[in-house]
Amino acid sequence: MPIKVRGDVQAFFAASTYVEVGDGTSTLFWLDRWIGGRAVAALAPALISLIPRRALRSRMVADGLFGRRWVRDIAGGLSVQAIVECIRLWDALESVRLSALPDTIVCRWAADGQYSAERCFLCDSENKVACNTTLNSTLNS
Repeated sequence: MPIKVRGDVQAFFAASTYVEVGDGTSTLFWLDRWIGGRAVAALAPALISLIPRRALRSRMVADGLFGRRWVRDIAGGLSVQAIVECIRLWDALESVRLSALPDTIVCRWAADGQYSAERCFLCDSENKVACNTTLNSTLNS
């Protein structure tokens, strides 16, 4: 059963983290931010509208890349925009190489990139203004 999270908390987490893909077994292909810190959903909104909910929530990067199985998730007729997005995604995925290392969540706000809830969600009183300014500029870009 999915955990219900407030929209603003989800937005903050999305702005604060991305995934560095290792073996691709714990990163969602369509929804997680793993292509240059962005999700396929953000890169290809017309294409994402053609992906069934089940595939959105279950297709992992490793499985999607194997034999280009991600293409099989596309259901329905493709608009011109969806075709363009599909081709761009195909090109972006050509350079992705999986490794034996596990996928890693990276925190944008930590100098060393190490993820922890404390680092990504808590800004001490000295850094609150800087953190909020950075977050707002990230959310608005």
